Amino acid sequence: MKLKCPICSAEKGRRVCKIRQQSSICSRCCAQIRNPDCSGCPHYSQAEAFAREKNLTSDTPHFTIRIDPKVDEAVFQALDLAEQGDFARAQELLVVLRDRNPDLHIVHFGIGTVLALQNAHEQAIIHFDKCLAIFPCHVEAWFNKAVAHKELLDLKNMVAACRKVILWGDKKDDFVVTAASILQNYSESIQKKCAMSVAEFEQVIAGFEQAVMEMEEHNIEQALIGFQTVLKRHPKHLQSWGNLGLCHGLLGQKQEAMAALNKALEINPNYGPAQLNRVSVAELKEGERLPANQLQTVDYYKDCAKKGIFESRKTPSW
Repeated sequence: MKLKCPICSAEKGRRVCKIRQQSSICSRCCAQIRNPDCSGCPHYSQAEAFAREKNLTSDTPHFTIRIDPKVDEAVFQALDLAEQGDFARAQELLVVLRDRNPDLHIVHFGIGTVLALQNAHEQAIIHFDKCLAIFPCHVEAWFNKAVAHKELLDLKNMVAACRKVILWGDKKDDFVVTAASILQNYSESIQKKCAMSVAEFEQVIAGFEQAVMEMEEHNIEQALIGFQTVLKRHPKHLQSWGNLGLCHGLLGQKQEAMAALNKALEINPNYGPAQLNRVSVAELKEGERLPANQLQTVDYYKDCAKKGIFESRKTPSW
């Protein structure tokens, strides 16, 4: 059972207050009594960030937001319902709030959170983005967005969201501490598996994604050069070996295609796309090309579920 706010005795206390002996107060009173003594509180940190954003120079874009404590309370009630497993009722309440208050960031945050609790992470991210478009320094929205991207194995956007948590949040905030831990683990994994920094790895992945795009647009020679460049920097990048084999196959270079696909299977004998594509290439005559109109893009490791931190990239397959 949640107690009433000890200040107003009207709303439920939902925010632990540092300057009120750790008692739980409502969002309205939190905003009213907030002062520099609140330093270290995540709600104060967000207010500070908002104030900084509003006070930027006149030639820099800034934002304003509307806050409605009654809507805040209604969103918290919906989140309570979701935590109790009553997702249908929570969603019903939030949809009404959204229709009446499409400009309130907290409503979109609530919808995103309820969706995330149901593992609907792609839809959740859409609503976290709507929240952040209105209130860019909402630390918890950035954190929940980071977790959603992590669950989807979208590591690039996970990292970007974690960095926003650290940028906007107080260093003592649990969200910031956890986001920093996620980034540290990510960095250590990259260093261990690839012997490179996060920045270097991100450059490699950007090159890989550009090569995949070239392949999807049937610019095969450019794609082949792109995958070769990736492999010079990261010789064990599995998907690049697989895709390099496909490029050679599309160019009618059977011997080179088999060598690249064999290299992919040497790195991971269970790598499904290379297994399937090797069969297709083996059936070709020397000089015969794989049919380009059969090229498809799949997220093999997303489908196979968490095979490793670096194995969630797109790989063309037949």
